[in-house]
Amino acid sequence: MSVDNPSIIDIGTLIVTAFVGAVAAVIAFLTYLQGKYREKNDFLINIIRMLDDNANRNARRRWFNTYGLKDDTAKEVCLDHMNALTEVKSKGYSEEDITIYAKNNILESQYKTLSNFDLASLFINLYTLNKLIFWSNSKSKLDKDVLLQMYILDFLSIRKIRDSDKNLKNVMEKRFINLEKFFDENKEYLNDKEKQYPGVMLPLKDVEECK
Repeated sequence: MSVDNPSIIDIGTLIVTAFVGAVAAVIAFLTYLQGKYREKNDFLINIIRMLDDNANRNARRRWFNTYGLKDDTAKEVCLDHMNALTEVKSKGYSEEDITIYAKNNILESQYKTLSNFDLASLFINLYTLNKLIFWSNSKSKLDKDVLLQMYILDFLSIRKIRDSDKNLKNVMEKRFINLEKFFDENKEYLNDKEKQYPGVMLPLKDVEECK
């Protein structure tokens, strides 16, 4: 049989073509995975920067520290100890205006915090879904999540307030869907985490005059 038999050449061509196609498919798939990995990391870095931003950290502190205080006067005293009213007081605002400013400041801090953690929850919901975990310990992947390692007490603080405030829960169900979804789908995980901090009062309060 001649080595240049058309049938042998055709088979060889098909094998080479199939091999080249398979290699191209593998390269395309690896490129896709690399892009997804970079996309995930960029998303994570941006969220951490957002949560670590000084203004956003202070917003959490103002909301958590003033939550549960008996009246507006107590909340104003709390904000004053946090130096949150220094600027308006230095401008000679009236007591009535300072009270209005304090109320608006707390409300703004609440919504800023919820917006921040709604975005953080979107990341967690996208990349650490329980339904994608097939091994016996369904919490292992969540335990490895960077955001949960860094901000678990903040998540628990928000959940504590949400569970004791029906109006806030209604707002979250309509406006902060990702955060609400995270809380609803990970109740057992969050309950276990809360038990790991028996001596921590939630929400977090770091100013003695606000406790």
